[in-house]
Amino acid sequence: MTASNTRNADTKTYATSLITDNDRYSYWATDDTKTSATLEIKLKSAATFDLIQLRENIKLGQRIDSVVVEQWADNTWKPLARATSIGANRLIKLEQPTTTTRLRLHIYAPVAITLSDFGLFKEYNESFAFDTKELKNKRALNYRQQVRPTRPI
Repeated sequence: MTASNTRNADTKTYATSLITDNDRYSYWATDDTKTSATLEIKLKSAATFDLIQLRENIKLGQRIDSVVVEQWADNTWKPLARATSIGANRLIKLEQPTTTTRLRLHIYAPVAITLSDFGLFKEYNESFAFDTKELKNKRALNYRQQVRPTRPI
């Protein structure tokens, strides 16, 4: 993972590796004067995903106001997703699964950028249906409980 800027060039305290260390409060940061940055992520192997997770270290406040995600495909960068306000946890749902080995994030903020977590996930595909008869019975029971008259004390 490489960044266009790291705070004070301190690749230990504010390293990009802190984004994937499973500690939501450690973070990569840019210099105070850098309010936009690029983060390039090279995966160990091709990954198929349809959810992108981003987190800020919310203890420092919400800083990131937008992000543009690109994927490497056909030997060029192609737009994949965009989002606004990351905050404590942002899930970006893709319209369909995609497979790639590289991603690039363009991150924008009014102040120095801090990013504490990044993840890729594939939503589990399982058929899902309600038992409508059971739901109707529960709704009727709940309604009867709500409208039961109460006796004055």
